[in-house]
Amino acid sequence: MSHETLTLSTTEPVARKDYTCEVCNGAIRRGVRHVVCTGIYEGDFHSSRLHSNCHQDCLDYASHMDYGESYTFEAVREWVQDGSR
Repeated sequence: MSHETLTLSTTEPVARKDYTCEVCNGAIRRGVRHVVCTGIYEGDFHSSRLHSNCHQDCLDYASHMDYGESYTFEAVREWVQDGSR
């Protein structure tokens, strides 16, 4: 299944409160620098908060894909858990 995705911005703020990483579902604690990606996913505006290392996992996963192919955070999570990195 293909998902249309357009990333509009990627920032690295310091968390002002606790959040949940959308890749690993772990806590992003207040005071921790993390990645916020905003964009369009399947036609809807979306903003995601990720640990910096989980964001790197997404970039690594994407580098193994065909140009223009999209992915889900679940696919990245499975790829990391399977040791495919």
